[in-house]
Amino acid sequence: EEDGIQSLFPALLAPDGSFISHRDEAFMTSGKKYPDLYALLAYARSGESVRYTLEGRKYVGYALVEPTTGWVVCSSGVESEVFTYAATLTKTVVLGSLLALCLISFLVIQVVNGVLDSLLSLITYAKRVSEGDLSLKLEESHRTDELGILHSSLQTLVVSMREMVVQSQ
Repeated sequence: EEDGIQSLFPALLAPDGSFISHRDEAFMTSGKKYPDLYALLAYARSGESVRYTLEGRKYVGYALVEPTTGWVVCSSGVESEVFTYAATLTKTVVLGSLLALCLISFLVIQVVNGVLDSLLSLITYAKRVSEGDLSLKLEESHRTDELGILHSSLQTLVVSMREMVVQSQ
């Protein structure tokens, strides 16, 4: 499969609309003239792409008039061939982006669930302690973030409260 750049080919069109050079020799040997095509290509803005139909095929390319001869120098190609590579590349980028988005979403959900599970565990523990149940022990946590600090602080608080209750009896 060719990429878009390799699908382009040069052509020369004389002011009378006859092809001097073209990849398809039939355009040069048929004697057929294309004055409307010459006009379209000759008056195209410099640097802008030109789209045209020739013998039922759609082409896209760039054209420039050679000032001394009046010939149109054109680099063009069959539109479907030129844009095949771009379409394939676009699909690849879109699919890759969707895959990356799915992976990132999965990772974010895992992190959020981990934080929520820890937080819900701490809330449940604090609620039970506030109801007077000092016999509970928090499960071991290996977190070193803010939730880990909250976990160990809450555990230390409950141990201190137990000791205070024992001393007061």
